[in-house]
Amino acid sequence: MDIRHAVIFFYFIGTITRGAENSPDAKDILAVSVSANAGFLADQLIERLNARDYRVVRTSTPEEFLRHNRRLEIPSALTVSVLAGKPMKIRFSRTGEDLDADYDLVRLSRAAYTVLADLIVLTRDSGVATPAGFAKLASQPRPLQMDVKPAGTRIHPPSGWNSLFQW
Repeated sequence: MDIRHAVIFFYFIGTITRGAENSPDAKDILAVSVSANAGFLADQLIERLNARDYRVVRTSTPEEFLRHNRRLEIPSALTVSVLAGKPMKIRFSRTGEDLDADYDLVRLSRAAYTVLADLIVLTRDSGVATPAGFAKLASQPRPLQMDVKPAGTRIHPPSGWNSLFQW
């Protein structure tokens, strides 16, 4: 292979593997399929997912939903069922088993459990959970807080042009 072929090869590989979704500052895209009657608990969950470094994309068609690597299905009547004490399941699926698979499970679990914890606080002593109640609770200081500091930076595998020159 002469130098011209090598340059063309590197250009091709660098071009097809680059993208905004591969930059270290980009949020992971999470497609969410949520029915119109899922209720305010679905909105609370989506808010928590945004706080967990996801860029939530609400899809409107099954085809659009399936185009994404990370997908979350929120069932219809989520809020009504949960408030009535009926257990509900949200379904997460993803394509590929990369380094972020376990990280996804941690972030999704944290988002779901924080909604559940706030719901428990709001409904204790015969209280009622409402969107206004969630907003008020979010504005109050938490009695127990963790001081979290990263032990290092998140490792992003090189992509695009960087994958060619970081050996």
